[in-house]
Amino acid sequence: MSSPELDKLIIDNWGDLEAARGRADEIEEVVFDAVNQGVKAWCDARGWSGKFKAPASMWLAPPQWTTAHGTRPAADAFFQFVASDTDDDQWYLTALMGLGAGEIAFRLKQELLSKRAWAEIVRDPDNVARLPAFTIDDTPAFCLPLRIDQTAVVTALETADFDDALKPLVLLLDQFEAAVPVIDPWLGPRSKGA
Repeated sequence: MSSPELDKLIIDNWGDLEAARGRADEIEEVVFDAVNQGVKAWCDARGWSGKFKAPASMWLAPPQWTTAHGTRPAADAFFQFVASDTDDDQWYLTALMGLGAGEIAFRLKQELLSKRAWAEIVRDPDNVARLPAFTIDDTPAFCLPLRIDQTAVVTALETADFDDALKPLVLLLDQFEAAVPVIDPWLGPRSKGA
């Protein structure tokens, strides 16, 4: 959508747009550092493992799902940070705050069962009912979307305190913890460290 008036406004403020873009990159880094630290602290308190480098790479798993294979991730099953439909968004933070076309979520992935066997589990209505907070994506997999309130992010940046802004993240992580006993039997028998 373009017009001569809009084009003039953009050109007249080009320097400010460049400065804003650089600052937006910095803000995104600050917010995701807080997300990564929040997830890592939550995992450390519960003995969970993972990689905490969102938006580039994040996964987490309870102790009974971890392996000694040294593979990436080192778990038979894990919750993985995913960004979908973000091609039209300039920043992942746009999706995290629900302001663009994209979505941030955590997807339950597993490395034990075939794709077909896992798809049957995911699509089983009884299993879906056991995880009511989760949605099903097109892979198929169980997912929990994550959205952080834009106003809460502004306040967090002003106060350098992200506790309130990250409350939706903590609630999501608590839902993972509650889902583990439901998911465990689906993964079948396995030996820790195998």
